[in-house]
Amino acid sequence: MSVAAIAAVGAQLATAAPVTLPPATLAPPTDANALASMTDMLKGTQVNAGDGLFDQLMNSISQIDAGMQRSNQSATELALGQTDKLHQVIIDSERTRLQFELAMSMRNRVLEAYQEIMRMQV
Repeated sequence: MSVAAIAAVGAQLATAAPVTLPPATLAPPTDANALASMTDMLKGTQVNAGDGLFDQLMNSISQIDAGMQRSNQSATELALGQTDKLHQVIIDSERTRLQFELAMSMRNRVLEAYQEIMRMQV
């Protein structure tokens, strides 16, 4: 999982979290120009197909899978004597291992947060 994908997931989670504001701050602005400028600002934030959280998650998982396949292929080539670039094989396998560990760490944190939310009293 790339750093850019992790940052995008974090940004999307931060914007998707419900925000509870006091009722006074939820009142519409009294200035008509302020409302028009806010409307213009929101027009630029259209969500395109494939930009959702699930799509980014699937892209990240597919990148990890592709890295694992490349690592396996390069290790096989090294074992068969088709390449002598041991350093590149080790770098690829470590990169893939770190990506996988990061993905598992993020999964565990999300799961812990979900379980914590489910334990809350309503």
